[in-house]
Amino acid sequence: LSNLKALVISGNQFSGKLPNVFGALTKLEVLVAHSNWFSGSLPATLALCSKLRVLDLRNNSFMGPIDLNFTGLPNLCQLDLASNRFYGPLLPNSLSNCRELKILSLAKNELTGQIPEDFSKLTSLLSLSLSNNSFVNLTGALSVLQQCQNLTTLVLAKNFHGEEIPQNMSGFKSLMVFAIGSCALKGQIPG
Repeated sequence: LSNLKALVISGNQFSGKLPNVFGALTKLEVLVAHSNWFSGSLPATLALCSKLRVLDLRNNSFMGPIDLNFTGLPNLCQLDLASNRFYGPLLPNSLSNCRELKILSLAKNELTGQIPEDFSKLTSLLSLSLSNNSFVNLTGALSVLQQCQNLTTLVLAKNFHGEEIPQNMSGFKSLMVFAIGSCALKGQIPG
């Protein structure tokens, strides 16, 4: 299947590990395998699919750190890893090489820590959903994400528990949707 450009296997009952066979699929642009029972870690050979634009693996049982080397995915536009069991720090710094990334969803995982400074390099980002994780340092997160000038949708709900909402959010020039519910935030809503 070396000429394969799109592989859509979503909404099945496939289980076990997603096979580590993507090295030969050099023309693959779309991989959609959401809503299955895949488990284990992400196949390392996905990083060899340099033409990959869409990677949608949401609603599976993948687990462990997100340790894919994104350096080899310069054309990635959409990455959806929501509703899995990924844990640990957010993403490797190599994600900042995906300068075409427009949609990123990591919601409903077990990710922790702070939003990396490298997220500021994702200048094409339009939509970011990080809800239902355990991120900390809301002030730092918003400071980094304000540098994503094209960001129109930002979903951070169910994170930053008990922190204070920062007063300066003037850097979000394009933002149309900002969801930060169920965080038990303190302070005053900025004017």
